[in-house]
Amino acid sequence: MIQKYSLSHTDALKVIAWIQAALEKKGKGAAIAVIDGRNNDE
Repeated sequence: MIQKYSLSHTDALKVIAWIQAALEKKGKGAAIAVIDGRNNDE
């Protein structure tokens, strides 16, 4: 069986902010991609 995990929009923004803060603290940068994994055909 395939398990799917999903986040609310608010939770996704919190995760992005956490990653950004952690990278800035270390003086590093990164590209972060967020996708909508829902299949719109369903």
